[in-house]
Amino acid sequence: MTTENTNEKSQPSQIYDEYMSELRKWRHDCEMYKWMWSQHWMMHSAAMHQAFINTLPVNRAVPNSQTTPAQSNVGGIPVTPQNQAHNHVYRLPSMGRRAMAEFTDFTILFTFKMMLVWFLMTAFGLSYGNLTFQILFEEVNMDDFDSVHQDDLETMLILALVYRILACVYEWIFLWYQGATPGKQLFDLKVITCRIGLSTGMDTVSIIPATPLTPSSAWTRAMVKNLSIAFMIPSFITAFFYTHRRTSYDVLSRCIVVRATPVRRE
Repeated sequence: MTTENTNEKSQPSQIYDEYMSELRKWRHDCEMYKWMWSQHWMMHSAAMHQAFINTLPVNRAVPNSQTTPAQSNVGGIPVTPQNQAHNHVYRLPSMGRRAMAEFTDFTILFTFKMMLVWFLMTAFGLSYGNLTFQILFEEVNMDDFDSVHQDDLETMLILALVYRILACVYEWIFLWYQGATPGKQLFDLKVITCRIGLSTGMDTVSIIPATPLTPSSAWTRAMVKNLSIAFMIPSFITAFFYTHRRTSYDVLSRCIVVRATPVRRE
């Protein structure tokens, strides 16, 4: 009996030891597999990066105005004297500088919004402020909310829509004509076209073609940005981890925010 009891007690321990042994072996195989694939992708990425470097144009005189094969095409964009002249190295702004520029533009637009609300309330006797005050500071009877405040709610929605449209037009016009909103101009920033961006150093990037935004690109950036704000989508968060601190609306409109003065021209 004693021997049988001992065997019965040792059997679960033996099963546990075998299980742990197999588990350690499986973890070791997984770690080796992961390491091998990481090395493979590192070598693959390095090869792709070197191939991209080899396609970049080299500034040297070419007899008879001919271009070398490396100069004929960069990332699918034909390299011509016109777009080579727009290949500049710019310094990337810090996130703090961009935040201050956005806050300045917000202050300008918010001031304009308050002036618009004051004008409408004065000219047409709208009660926009009454409902806002009650929602923020007073208890509202939700049973009578729809019937009592329906007109005020419609006014708030209309004003919010008008304000968002004006914000789009504001940013579109300034980006199209001047390449920067007043807030960005104040903090020495501008927005330019970026088809290809190559890091050249600490917070510096070589940009092709580095031209001013087209009307369609400026409108795309302004519209996507303001729609994301209206629907509370944090589209700006990609600037914290995306290459060259570009937001999602920068990527969609093929542009980049840089310091206004280029470091040098290539």
